Amino acid sequence: MSGALKSGSGWVCRLVAWPGSQAMARIDIEIIPIPGEAMPCVPRLRLINVSVKGNSMPGSAKRVIWKGAISFGLVHIPVALHAATAEHHLDFEWLDKRTLDHVGYKRINKRTGKEIEAQQIVKGLERGEGEYVVLNPEEITTAYPKTTQTIEIEAFVALTEILFFYLDRPYYVTPTNKSGKVYALLREALHTTGKAGIAKVVIQTRQHLALLVPVGSALVLELLRWSDEIRDMEDLDFPPAGIKAAGLSASARAQSTSERRQVFPATSAAWAGAQSDKPLQLAL
Repeated sequence: MSGALKSGSGWVCRLVAWPGSQAMARIDIEIIPIPGEAMPCVPRLRLINVSVKGNSMPGSAKRVIWKGAISFGLVHIPVALHAATAEHHLDFEWLDKRTLDHVGYKRINKRTGKEIEAQQIVKGLERGEGEYVVLNPEEITTAYPKTTQTIEIEAFVALTEILFFYLDRPYYVTPTNKSGKVYALLREALHTTGKAGIAKVVIQTRQHLALLVPVGSALVLELLRWSDEIRDMEDLDFPPAGIKAAGLSASARAQSTSERRQVFPATSAAWAGAQSDKPLQLAL
């Protein structure tokens, strides 16, 4: 905080930097005393203005979140993983409007409506209607996959075989321990063949299916959704695929072709990422 200025109803405090980032931000907050109480009391705060210059995303892609190696056959490439994405969303807090104190949650027995102590809570999996299997911490720990610290490539597949809705979360893969040349050799081989590696990797306590993809000078590990996480389309009503199967007449087909030729060139553009601003954040 760089200072405070007196306002008509209180004080305006100004914060001018975010720790751990390259951004310079100015956040003006008015501190308004509660009527009838003298400072220092718990004040009311009113956000006046927020302005940001520079890189507004706290943190950096340089932070290593996992270390291990890419492995297939006799090949072993030491690498590190870095988060390739950052989520920006608004988290609304529950506050007491009189004091702006945080409002917490109680542990409530849903049948009795009574609050219970934390030590009375156990973890269980529902087996049927109202039937649960209770697991102790040791059983849960045993069920976790063993950490191998390897990105184990099981097969190489054409990129065109991967449907986009399997893609879940990307990570940058960087070479470590002087493995740059072997890393580059694998990357260029994938570029040349148009293939990607299907792999399994354990991050923290979860095993993931993943896709190792070359992107420019980098390798990217894209975590994939498992097949049982993709909902079936068979119950949805779509027109049959193909012009003839959809029952389109010859005139409709000719008109459709003509319209496509007119519309697509006018609306085509090079993909530059989802750069549009989020309307809710802007509005608030």
